Amino acid sequence: VKEIIFIDMKKLLLFISTVILFAGCTEMTVDTDKVSSRVSLNPSFVVAVSGEVNLGDLIQPGDTILDPRDTILFDETGLMKIFVYEDSLVDLSVSDFYSGFPDESFSGTYDILSTGSELIEESIEIDPGTDIELKTMKITRGDISYSISSTCTFPVDLVLTLNGVYDETLNPIEQSIPIGANSTANGIVNLDGALADFTLDASQPYNRMVVSGLVTPGGNGSEPMGSVSININVPEPEYDYVTGYFGMQTEGEENDTIDLDLGELFAGNSNAFYLANPIMRMHYRNSFGLPIVISPEARGVTEGEPPVNLNRAPVNLVYPASVEAREEESTFVIDKDNSDLPDIISMLPDQIIIGGSVTTNPLGDVGQDNIVFSDSRLTADLEVEIPMEFWMDNLVLSDTIDSFLLPDEDNGESLFDYIDQFELRMFINNGFPLGGKISITLYDSASTSVMSKIETGDFFDPAPVDANGVVTSPSEKSTVIT
Repeated sequence: VKEIIFIDMKKLLLFISTVILFAGCTEMTVDTDKVSSRVSLNPSFVVAVSGEVNLGDLIQPGDTILDPRDTILFDETGLMKIFVYEDSLVDLSVSDFYSGFPDESFSGTYDILSTGSELIEESIEIDPGTDIELKTMKITRGDISYSISSTCTFPVDLVLTLNGVYDETLNPIEQSIPIGANSTANGIVNLDGALADFTLDASQPYNRMVVSGLVTPGGNGSEPMGSVSININVPEPEYDYVTGYFGMQTEGEENDTIDLDLGELFAGNSNAFYLANPIMRMHYRNSFGLPIVISPEARGVTEGEPPVNLNRAPVNLVYPASVEAREEESTFVIDKDNSDLPDIISMLPDQIIIGGSVTTNPLGDVGQDNIVFSDSRLTADLEVEIPMEFWMDNLVLSDTIDSFLLPDEDNGESLFDYIDQFELRMFINNGFPLGGKISITLYDSASTSVMSKIETGDFFDPAPVDANGVVTSPSEKSTVIT
């Protein structure tokens, strides 16, 4: 019969006391010539032997924990728990999803009359990558360079305006550029602290910067028509944040390996346990302001056995919803209710291989702008908690007691020579919520053979438990084996 166990160290005591009755010698004077050979002496001598079996008997000497934070502790109810930690199980930066855009440029030549103003307007295309649509960018440092050449025989004034690009006071950024007759003017428009809007081109409200130039000729109308050539270079600026849509992208995580050392911890009893309530907690920090789904994967691996998979559904992560809230922090749980984690842990695997993938915008473009900061990052640490709450079946706990009846010297007399009666009186104080039997074996260490064996059958009762499966009091039983 299987029982659910909540191990309470205050009650985890299986106490066995053994009383040995045997004939011994006392100091007296006997005339052996007058005593019949059938006469014997019958004083009783009692030796008490006691011992206990507790959870320490499940843990082998020399067991170690790999991470300094890995530990075994007891909560306020006395329930023992094993904790294992793994740092940086997930570590993604902005370069995993957005690599910026290459330097963009624009060139155009326009005929100019010697009188009257002319407005020139063009869009500069930005290519941030497949399925990425930039809408706004907060620039920390950057500039646009220009070279404007005129073939006119008269001077020309040009006001270059970056439509939708605003300085820190939210005024449009523009620059007045005087150009002499048959001359070239070179310069830079500073964009430090600017906010750029790439949505002003109605035919494509993303990835485009609209640039206009108001050309005012300085002629008197008698000069022949000339031309103005405009060349603009747009390198990618340093930015604080970018908004838009960053596509549905999937990034696979490299597999990591966790060694729980449970096989060593429960050596000799691995087939008796089913750890019923292990928990993995994935604690993450996310500064990507866009929908992200993480698909955790894990499998337990033991040599000679088929692997056991986690089977956990994907998890939607919380994320920043504005440029003011730059990071969200949260935790999601993997446990018996949403995965096959107990099956993995209970196989006492040699290793647990952890992996998975991260997908951005799993539902596609839902109309809500993404936000990516220059230092956006997704990191996640793993905590494995294994409460000692388990199914137990056919658990065997054993101990060996050296015989106290053997002589101290090889040629000495053995107390066995004087034993007339042998009784084993046992008192059982059982704090486990399961019954069991006791087997006593007389073992010859010299010949490594079993000399005799006593089986008690169903011997002691389970300790009573409450509605939560917690032991309320130990069960007790005493008996005499002759």
